[in-house]
Amino acid sequence: MTEREDLQGLAPALPAELIGRAEWDGMSLDGADLSGVNAARVHLIECALTRCHADTLELPGLVAVEVYVGAFSAGTWRLKDSEWRDATWEDIRVGALMADNCSMVDVTVRGSKIDLFSLRGAKIKRLTLTDCRVGTLDISMSKVDELSVHGGSVGELLTDDARMKRVDMSGTDLRAVGHPGSLRGLEVSPSQMIDMAEALAAHLGIVVRSDD
Repeated sequence: MTEREDLQGLAPALPAELIGRAEWDGMSLDGADLSGVNAARVHLIECALTRCHADTLELPGLVAVEVYVGAFSAGTWRLKDSEWRDATWEDIRVGALMADNCSMVDVTVRGSKIDLFSLRGAKIKRLTLTDCRVGTLDISMSKVDELSVHGGSVGELLTDDARMKRVDMSGTDLRAVGHPGSLRGLEVSPSQMIDMAEALAAHLGIVVRSDD
């Protein structure tokens, strides 16, 4: 249920059914205004949210398995303590996506624009971003097994106290890394390394003088 082609045969759902501790299995919500919805500990299995929008949408403790989110837009989307497995987000537009302390396994984000993507304290097994524009990607204090970004751009990567096995930024336009003291496990291209040199030197207290 993680691709658009898999959406056939889902039962239609109503926005009023998206309430705390709701359990959806094989359901689809399309074109709904979800502004102001605050529903904790919802379970979604083989479901889809398409063409929905919200000023603010709060789904703390959400459990989402084989879920497709497409053409979704929100000013703020709060997903604290959520769990995502085998999920796809495609063509989403979010100002602040707050997914602190979440868990992600085999999550793909494609063709999306996220001004702030906060994954502070998250546990990430496999997360892939393809052709996305992210203003700030914050993985501070998170545990990351594999995070890959292909194409698109990341304005700033924050990694304070993150435990990273593999964070591959070599295939994207990475413009800045904040607090470069926590970079073990980060993969960058040679040109990105050159761009980061000044910030690394400042962090290490190195003074670079010209030859003149």
